[in-house]
Amino acid sequence: MFFRGSLRQFNERYERNMTWGLEALDLLCEYAWPGNIRELINLVERLVVTCESDTIEALDLPEEILNLHVDRLNQNRLPLRKVLENAERSAILSAIRVHKTTRLAAKALGVSQATIVQKMKRWERSD
Repeated sequence: MFFRGSLRQFNERYERNMTWGLEALDLLCEYAWPGNIRELINLVERLVVTCESDTIEALDLPEEILNLHVDRLNQNRLPLRKVLENAERSAILSAIRVHKTTRLAAKALGVSQATIVQKMKRWERSD
């Protein structure tokens, strides 16, 4: 892999023993590299010279590469309300499968049967 070869080259030149952190390497591989190979080589050299740690981590990378990571996280993020609704729905449906009735499922979950029935009706309307 080109990143490792470049790192090895600059480790020898600057008498360092640096390695890539997995997340940093993943981000570098996903980055589009709009410049040429020189951009990549210059980045590796700059990281070898400036990083204090022996492992190059994601936070050591330039902002434009880190933004790729943030954008990827934001694409996978749901609003908290939706996450909670999904978790609640999953718990209720699982309890009904296990206990066979809404009454027993409600008892197991510590809620009223009416609560479960109301939520199920709301889900039917929204689906």
